[in-house]
Amino acid sequence: MLVLVLLLITFVAQLFGSASTQNTIVELLVLVVAVVALHLFIGLSGVYSFGHMAFAALGGYAAGLLSIPSTFKGVLLPQLPGWIASLDVSTPLGLLIGGAVATLFAAIVGPAVVKVSGATASIVTLAMLLIVRVVLGNADDFTGGYRSLTGIPLDLGVFGVLLAAAIVIVLAFALQRSRLGVRLVAAREDPAAARAAGIDVDRDRYLALLASAFVMGVAGGLYAHYLGAISPDTFYLQLAFLTIAMLVVGGVGTLSGAVLGAAAITIVTELLRKLEGGHDLLALHLDVPAGLAEVVLAALMLVVLIARPRGATGGRELRLARVRRRAPAIVSSTPDNPRPGR
Repeated sequence: MLVLVLLLITFVAQLFGSASTQNTIVELLVLVVAVVALHLFIGLSGVYSFGHMAFAALGGYAAGLLSIPSTFKGVLLPQLPGWIASLDVSTPLGLLIGGAVATLFAAIVGPAVVKVSGATASIVTLAMLLIVRVVLGNADDFTGGYRSLTGIPLDLGVFGVLLAAAIVIVLAFALQRSRLGVRLVAAREDPAAARAAGIDVDRDRYLALLASAFVMGVAGGLYAHYLGAISPDTFYLQLAFLTIAMLVVGGVGTLSGAVLGAAAITIVTELLRKLEGGHDLLALHLDVPAGLAEVVLAALMLVVLIARPRGATGGRELRLARVRRRAPAIVSSTPDNPRPGR
């Protein structure tokens, strides 16, 4: 159902939307992939991570750097090692490599992340994001430092990104319905009881972190190809808090909340940004002050957290209504009714 919702939004945008609207749909689909990645760890484990953009940054730089044509790499990054400078990697392969790089980093830092929870986990993961940003900013030979890495091909098609989002949604659904997903939810609801039942909570959270990091690395690569130029600040606090806000507004703990929250906030934010530049509505000219999108987003989070603490979905997955035929009554035989009815 979630894939059908995204397909409907994309189809309507293709038919009636302008080039700017279609560009917004691409951004929406990329952010859906990123928020689903957050759901795979935060939603299933209950451990809040403010540093998942570190995985997106590593995936974005890896995918972007490898996909830049070799004829440009020597000019943009003259100190780049020759074996990297000569590589010409296709976009799909670069995205997979970006996901693998993010997963490798998650495998290294994972043991420290999965052993903490609550405020400690937020601080640890935020420190992880700060470290990655500083490292990328000072790796001038590979990333260009704090200046933008340009030359990344702008070759994302709407339906190509839709396919990527659909695959990620299906895989996330399969994971949360698997034994690993059930154990993660059990540990999220009551860690002590889960450990008493024999569940290795740290191991399951570690596996969820690896899966989440891979998807987030792919999302970072998609975002790099969407922008065409990235810097360490691209994958920093603003994008980190935006994706977490999408997850919280939609509903933490549900795949439906991750997808619908990302879609709703992206559309609302884009509409408000257009109003900031001035817009004519019938005989009225609407011109709102700059920064309104951020203010409305913050207010929306407050309203949702107060009115529905578990998000817009209420902590439940949305399901298609099932029409069930009522089973015919079966009347047992009795002395007064020797023949059973059907």
